[in-house]
Amino acid sequence: MSDITIIGARRATLLQIEAVLRDWVALEIIGPVRVVDVDALQRDDGRIPATVLTATGSSVEVLQDGITASVNELGRLCLVSFAADDDHVVTQAQAVTLMGALISSMPQASKVQAHVYAGSAQDNWRRTVTPLLGWHNVVISPEDSPSPGQGSSPLSPSHDDPRWITHVVGSLCALLGLWQGQAGGVLDNRQAPAGEQFVPVRVYSRSLSAQAVERALYARLLDVGQAYPAPRVDSTSAVVAPDEAAVAVGMADTLLAKHSDVLPHARVCAPPVAKHNLDFMMALREFFGFLINTLRNLPRRTAEELIARTKQGVARGVENVVFGGAQDAGFAVVVKGVRADGSPASWADFERGIDAVVQRSSPGVELSSPPQTPELWTDFADAGMTLLDAGRRSGDLPPVMQGAQRAIVATTSRVAPAQEDTFELPHMMAAFLPGWTLEVADDIGAGRLSQKLDELKQTNPSLAHETNAEQQRLRSWRARATQSYVGRLGVRLGGAHRQLVDEIAALDAGIAALSQQAPEDDIANDQEALARQMKYLTLGSFVGLGLFGALTGLSRVAMWLGVLLMVVTVVSWVVGCTMLYLKKQGRLYAYLHRIAQSATDLETAKRHRLEALEDLRRISRVYRQYLDWARAFGAFVHAPLGRAVDAARVGLHVGQGLPRSISIGTAMPAPDAIDEVSNGWRSTLFEAGWLADCWTEFLTDVPPGLGDLKYAISADAGELLADRNLDGQGPTLTRWSHAAAQEAAFRGPSHRFVTKVKGLTLTDDAARAHLLSVVEVPDRHSGAVTTQTRSQFLAGLDHNYPHTPMQFLDGAFSPQAQSITVRNVQESILQEQFDGLTLATVLVQLGDAHPVTDLRGTPRDERDDGPVEPQHVPFV
Repeated sequence: MSDITIIGARRATLLQIEAVLRDWVALEIIGPVRVVDVDALQRDDGRIPATVLTATGSSVEVLQDGITASVNELGRLCLVSFAADDDHVVTQAQAVTLMGALISSMPQASKVQAHVYAGSAQDNWRRTVTPLLGWHNVVISPEDSPSPGQGSSPLSPSHDDPRWITHVVGSLCALLGLWQGQAGGVLDNRQAPAGEQFVPVRVYSRSLSAQAVERALYARLLDVGQAYPAPRVDSTSAVVAPDEAAVAVGMADTLLAKHSDVLPHARVCAPPVAKHNLDFMMALREFFGFLINTLRNLPRRTAEELIARTKQGVARGVENVVFGGAQDAGFAVVVKGVRADGSPASWADFERGIDAVVQRSSPGVELSSPPQTPELWTDFADAGMTLLDAGRRSGDLPPVMQGAQRAIVATTSRVAPAQEDTFELPHMMAAFLPGWTLEVADDIGAGRLSQKLDELKQTNPSLAHETNAEQQRLRSWRARATQSYVGRLGVRLGGAHRQLVDEIAALDAGIAALSQQAPEDDIANDQEALARQMKYLTLGSFVGLGLFGALTGLSRVAMWLGVLLMVVTVVSWVVGCTMLYLKKQGRLYAYLHRIAQSATDLETAKRHRLEALEDLRRISRVYRQYLDWARAFGAFVHAPLGRAVDAARVGLHVGQGLPRSISIGTAMPAPDAIDEVSNGWRSTLFEAGWLADCWTEFLTDVPPGLGDLKYAISADAGELLADRNLDGQGPTLTRWSHAAAQEAAFRGPSHRFVTKVKGLTLTDDAARAHLLSVVEVPDRHSGAVTTQTRSQFLAGLDHNYPHTPMQFLDGAFSPQAQSITVRNVQESILQEQFDGLTLATVLVQLGDAHPVTDLRGTPRDERDDGPVEPQHVPFV
């Protein structure tokens, strides 16, 4: 139940009460409280000034504003008056004003109103006590007694002895439920006595602070930085995988197998150009054209015409080729990973450089945004958590099985290296290679730094020994990271990135070679040689025809024979020349085929280069996202439940000046008890899949320092998966991951986990008793700390003394009281309540309600103040 507590008093009274309250609130012995100086109330000003006391300090507010700033189900108003004189007594008018403010500010809430009068046997109680109708009118005459079963002695106000005022303040805390551990005040559920009557009250309090025990217990339960607990799976527990490194690496490979689309895509080559062979008929047709060109002394014209026609047919394959490589500054940044000054380039530089190269490679084409991969990073976190808690999150990424049991990777660094495990060069080397600090599992950065060290070794031989040592250290650091789930993913993505860079460099070289291919000089020489041979063959054939014609004309041979010989000569010439042309032109047609194939290869290389650039653009973005998620996820898995808050021990110096009715002790952690209880609770606290809630809490707990991004991410955690640049100052994911990793070291314990642990502390009585078995208590006189058992610390308040006749001291009662039972204790209320392990034990003894005439002292002098008219103060 949410509540608010207000204590009002006259200024002289409040100064004494507030001094004690401030100390106790600061030490977190009691909870926050508001105090009001009723002497500061103004008739013409409805605003009531109040001071808020909290563990972090005090502040001044308007009471009504402070009450309405939060929703509270219960409001407590306690007025405190000292019976010493009228200057310490709250008037009825002041009570009406305060109660009116409470009613108007909390109209629907329950309200408890009490007026506590404190004094001693020397005070005129009857003169100062004026009961308010409908209020709890409580009278306290402080007694110094450790418990109701032991003797007591009266206490009196003293400047040298603070026991009286600390007794009063301790009684207020018990009645109002302010002690740490108290779930409510003693008066919360009690009906105020009817009429104008008072009730005598005696209070005994034991406040046992368990902060030290809780810190030790949380430190043990929260600490998974080295190893994770085996979670409970149904009625059994998961086991630890025998080869954790292989399991972690295998999970990373399985993740990339599921999301293989983020890796470089396969290249599809164009089919080879069909080879056209020169057959006899084609050679016969082309022979006569070649012969005519040969007779015209243009023997190469036929070949040139064929080459021109071939090139014209494939000309489109060599158009609009854009060359990259070393001449492209943007691509050079990606290849070398350094700026012009030698410092490492950021991934923003890489992505801008790749975008520029892709844009120049496709002029006139609008650059599309890189594809998003939210499912990859959702599965990345799920798979990593599955390794650690054996939860079932995805059918494609199931828990590891060891036989019939689920298995986990217990060693945290096998899943994600610690964020502190960065690689930094020593100062001497950093002077030559500034800015080279590698985040964990940055495989690409490690490769580039290794190259820079090689260059440094060549340019500075005097540093060869130191450079070799750093390279060896870098190799060891890199190898250690690769044996983890996160590191393996970085190696696979980094390898794909390097593969693409090498592929694009090879394609650039190939495109340059294909684009600059020159005709072979031997082709021209072949054409001239063929022309000479044909000239000789043609000349010989014409000589033969002339000879055979002359012989036939001179009738030296028969006509039919002469004609036959001439026909044979012509046919032989045609066939011979054709066969010679067919034989000699094979090389020309092979060259024509190479031209066509080169054009196809050039077009394929250009297309492959664009595809490779798109793959590189995608893999670069994925790798940058990998670094971002690895940074945040690594910080998370090393402290998924937050970290135990380190704080100074409190409470040990609170003892001197306390009455015996109040004891403030500090429970101290016993290592054996911490070990035994934490081991016994692990099976309940850590079930299969327990990291899921922690990851959700981590994502929703957006760290400060992100400006408006904090609100955007808090409203929709999907902004991290979208990886947009919302304000133009860089990707949201990158900025969040840096902030989350830095804040991880300061995250307090998980609220959900603390709630679970508190639930166990309330239900497991044996464990609670074991944890609170050692109590340190300061001596009331010397302040020296002594060690007690919890039972010794609570001695005398272990029961509420039912049916045991007891009496209050007569310091507040009139010897001539009308009731002979005015000093009798009628009811004892024992509260033993916990807030976690912090214990508040309160025993309150109450008497019957009595009229003011039963109090010690004389009535108010009516001649000075006039008759006292009874006033009805509003109550609820």
